[in-house]
Amino acid sequence: LSGHDGDYIRTSSLERGAKMFNWRSWTCVAQEQMDEVGGILGVPVPLGISKENMRFFGIRNFSKLPTGARLVFPLRDTPVNKSQVILAVWEENGPCRGVGDPFAAHYERPELFAQFVKAAQGKRGVMGFVLSAGYVRVYDKVLVYPPVK
Repeated sequence: LSGHDGDYIRTSSLERGAKMFNWRSWTCVAQEQMDEVGGILGVPVPLGISKENMRFFGIRNFSKLPTGARLVFPLRDTPVNKSQVILAVWEENGPCRGVGDPFAAHYERPELFAQFVKAAQGKRGVMGFVLSAGYVRVYDKVLVYPPVK
């Protein structure tokens, strides 16, 4: 448990640092939302500064994808077999010190820490776990499926 496990950490009797399934094996943001944050702050949000594994384009309300939504990438032929990356959304990423500090340091402007945290509320993307591993390429088309009921 890292503290980024939302309601789970508050409803569990486990201690911080306890071993458990890795709910946070990836984190992604939407370029459009990072552009909004950059517009508010007057500086662009550089790739990787928010510690994202990927940036997506064209998925509306990306940061509000519900728990259990799936991001499905194209099926790939590999030397061994066919594979298809499927990512499951666990929860929305909140802006935090781990992102605000490097952002402020990047621009050598300490005041950007608090400004980034405020501007990125509801726009910091989502995190989740890998349902199916494989290969992802830049500009892959990704299908978004709602949670299974």
